[in-house]
Amino acid sequence: MRRLFLVLLLACSGGNGGLDGSVSVDAGDGEDAATEDAATEDAADARLDAGVATYALMRIADGVGGAHGFARGPSGDLWIADSHSSLGTPGAVYRWEEPFTGALERTTIEGPRPSGLFFEADGALVVSDPGARTVVRYRDGAEPETIASVDAWNVIPDGSGFIAITFSGSLLRVASGGDVSAIRGGLQNPFDVARDPSGCFWVSEQGPSGEVGGGVRCWSPSGELVREIPYEWVNPEGVAVDVDGGVWIAETARGELLRWDGSAVEVVAADLSVPVVLTNDGEDLLLATVGRPTPTLYQIVRSVR
Repeated sequence: MRRLFLVLLLACSGGNGGLDGSVSVDAGDGEDAATEDAATEDAADARLDAGVATYALMRIADGVGGAHGFARGPSGDLWIADSHSSLGTPGAVYRWEEPFTGALERTTIEGPRPSGLFFEADGALVVSDPGARTVVRYRDGAEPETIASVDAWNVIPDGSGFIAITFSGSLLRVASGGDVSAIRGGLQNPFDVARDPSGCFWVSEQGPSGEVGGGVRCWSPSGELVREIPYEWVNPEGVAVDVDGGVWIAETARGELLRWDGSAVEVVAADLSVPVVLTNDGEDLLLATVGRPTPTLYQIVRSVR
């Protein structure tokens, strides 16, 4: 069985600080770490030849206290939806240029609760706002275009349209022209959605009250339950799928960053301060925490040995 190793690298606070430590976490088939250390040189060479994926969790900057959606723009900058008015203003979308040492730029995109966002292939920005019950497309030089009137908490691209997870407990498909069709309803306070390589949709459900255990389940395009991740969930929120097929979950109430490899859940980090948002960033992932006093933005960087 191919082994995957997660390497946790915590950077110094703010900006582009250097690394101050690392710890390896075995996310393979459960063998004792000592067995791995005692492996023969031939076995190690074979593992390298096969290509072992590693993920580095790197703190890149202080974040936004109300971050509930973010994406990397075409020029490499980050766009962040501040849905909780954490900066003392109405909810808004902010732009942050690398290397993330300067101030955030407040854009003209605002509303009662901007949340999910992604960039389309042509560079247009799509933003959902469940408070306004709108999903809007923003394009340079054009008036904002309301694509659909749904209470979408998060949105991900789907061909020329998108997939939405809603406050009202539905997983929806929205066509480019705005036609809405339900994939699945009756979900318990869903928060995030991500597609895996097989085409099914991973949805995090926070549970009936936010304190009752929810779940992380994958639904087929026709709304059938495909699989679910066994864990003692309290409040799972952000979900993302890496290029190796692993499912990442932000267990917000526990302060955990988790990865499920298809057979077991591994705790990648256990002391994060209110981890909320996960999203893909090419081969890498992005994670935002919103805990006080310092919300934090991380990049989860993939490499192959």
